[in-house]
Parts: sequence; structure tokens; C-alpha cells
Amino acid sequence: MTTTPWGNVSGLRARRLRPGPSADPEAVRRNQLERLYAATVGAVAENGYEGTRVSDIVALSGVSRSAFYKHFDDKLDCFLATVDEIYGMVERQMERAYDPELPWEPRLRTVADAFVELVVAQPAAAKVCLVEIYAAGPDAIARLDGAVAVVERIVSRALDDSPERAGMPKSLVSAIVGGGHKTIHTRLRRGEQAQIPSLMEDLLDWVLSYRTPPEKLRKPRRRADRGAAPQPDHGKPRERLITAITSVMAERGYPDTTIIEIAETASASLSTFYGNFENKEEAFIAALGRERLESLAAARAGFEAAPDWGAAVRDGLDALFAYLAAEPASARLAIVESYRGGPEVLEDADKTVRAFHRFIEPGFAIADGLDPLTAEAIGNAVNALAYEQIRAGRVERLREWAPTAAFIALAPFLGAADACVTANDAA
Repeated sequence: MTTTPWGNVSGLRARRLRPGPSADPEAVRRNQLERLYAATVGAVAENGYEGTRVSDIVALSGVSRSAFYKHFDDKLDCFLATVDEIYGMVERQMERAYDPELPWEPRLRTVADAFVELVVAQPAAAKVCLVEIYAAGPDAIARLDGAVAVVERIVSRALDDSPERAGMPKSLVSAIVGGGHKTIHTRLRRGEQAQIPSLMEDLLDWVLSYRTPPEKLRKPRRRADRGAAPQPDHGKPRERLITAITSVMAERGYPDTTIIEIAETASASLSTFYGNFENKEEAFIAALGRERLESLAAARAGFEAAPDWGAAVRDGLDALFAYLAAEPASARLAIVESYRGGPEVLEDADKTVRAFHRFIEPGFAIADGLDPLTAEAIGNAVNALAYEQIRAGRVERLREWAPTAAFIALAPFLGAADACVTANDAA
């Protein structure tokens, strides 16, 4: 059975304290809470957040339903309390591992090792807190934001002690940490957590390949547009439905979107919907597929018109961010809502990030010795940069961050100075 920070799930019922007037109320309360926390981790890791019921948590924990509701209002309340406890443990562990007496690089690697040890020891808790948390909604994601902010502060503190990395812009640190988070998230989601210890050293080498840009990364001023992205044919019912899916999900979120709303927005019948899609998830994946074709077409046009590889990456990313800014619903669907759509949706969304690796791959001929993980980490970091801006309600201004995205993509290959010059030399 599943291991949790509060013991193995299989032994929870046996840990019940004997009732009676001599029982310490605080000990009973803490015993019940720990069993509920452990049961929540076990149930959500096994069934997913959406597939977990209060009855599952109660059955695993051995805590009565009435006792559950003395502690929590509902499943979400219990889940949030559980992740708060886990994040608190992780933060304390990482802070203990952060030794200011060590040189900056060993200090950072020691913290990374501590994090990996936690993931290896508690893969179910890691999956709950880094993967399933998105399905629990805004309050849960806010907890994750807080945990990621702790990691960003630790990374920034270490980098500030490196002469070549001191004063790294916050947006760069956030994107780089986000790229690392997404790389680990993918392994946990696929059940490949055994790979994390071996990839962590390469991932940290990628982080340390960045130096602080010698100049401020400038924001381009040209108005964002769809560029070379093809226009959908709204004369076809399927295309109208996909457009409706995109707009409704971007506004209401994946969990709250209904098939009836999609059909009504597309001025289509339910039979037309089911003639094109089996369910909401399949429709979501179809919308992601169309967004992938459009975004790749926009980026490819910018990439192929450039005179050299560095300029091609810059112009391709500029065209991509311009397209996303001009199509805010598609941007939100693909980059934000995909995290809440379940494993198959996320796997399909990852195809878009992987499709952009082809633009990065020529850089390996320029800089020898870089691990192939570099392309994945860069794609994830650029995605994290866009994710942060879209969630903050700044999607229409996304093109302003294209030079930062270009620097992220180019710096491991060209170095900070040349990557900064190229990124700032946008049309």
C-alpha cells in the first residue's frame, strides 16, 4: 500500500486510539487528522482528485464520517489541509538543507538533493502536491504557487552569491524554476519518478548554464497579431464546436464547462456535438490539436524567414507569443486549463511543447556537451513564462515577454552576452 508522511495507508485503521474518558482529546484530534491526511494522499494518488470521494478517505483512515466533518467542511477542505502540511514539511526540510556556510553552488545542489530525497521517499505525496493539485481548483493552485515561491527564493539567494548570476531578473528565475517544476511534474504524472534522481543533476546543470543578462531585456512594441496562423473554417460544425470549446473553457475553466454550453455557444445541437466528439475530454484534445497547428504555423513562419539560427529562434518565439496574445482564449486553454484536464489532456498538451524542440535542436551543433534534457527544460521554461503571464491576466501583453523567452532558449547555447544581444535585436 501507499507510503505517506504519516505512515503506510494499510496501517491507518490499526492506529486508532482507544475511546474513553481517559483519552487525551488533543492526542485523539491529532491522531485522527494524521490518519485523514495519510488517507487523502493514498486516495488521491490512486484515484486522482476528481475520482476521490469523502467515503474513500473515511474508509482508508478508519475515521468515522461524523469525525471527518468535525475537522473539515468537505473533501476540498481536507485536501487543502493535507497539502499545507506536506508543503510545510518540504519547506522546513529545504531550509535545513540550505547551508549559508557552503559555497553557493554546493549549497544549491545540497538543497536539490534534499528535494529529490523527499520525492523518492514520498512519491505519492509528491504526485498529490505537484500533479493532482491542479484539479482541486484555484485555492489549491494558490498553495502550489506559495510552495514554488519558496523554491524561487532559495534559488535566488544562492544565485545572488555567484558573481556571474547575481541580480538575475525575477522573471528569469521564475521561468527557470517553472521549467524544472514542469520537467519533474511530467515524470510524476507518468509514474516515472524513478528517473528523477538521475535527471536532477542534468536539470541543475541546465539551471546553472544561465548567467545574468548584461543588459535589460527590452520589450518590443509592434502590435501582436495571429501572423501566419491559419484561420479556422467556421462553416464546418466541428470547427465551430472547437471554437466554442476554446472560448467557454477559457472563461469558465475545464471542470465547470458543460457540453450543453459548448453546443449552445456553437449554435449546434447535442447530437451534432456527439457526432463529432465522444465526450468533453475528447473535445478538449481536439481543441488542443487545432491550437498546436496554429501556433506551430505562426512560429515556423518567423523561424524560417530569419538569417541564422539565433535570429530564427528569436523570431519564431516572437511570432508564437504574438499569436498567443492575439488569441487569448486559445492561449489560456493550451497553457493554463490543460493542467486541469486530466492525464490524457496533459499528455496531448505536452505534444505542443515537444513540437517546438525542433527549433532548439540545431543549437546542439553550436554548443557541444549539452545534455538532451536541455531542449525539454527550455521548452518547459518558455511554457512556464507564458503560463505566469496568462494566469496574471496579462495575455494581451504576452508579446512583450518574447525577448525573455528568446534569452531562455538561446543562453545555454550562445552564452548570456550573445543571447541578450540577439534577443534584444527583435524587429
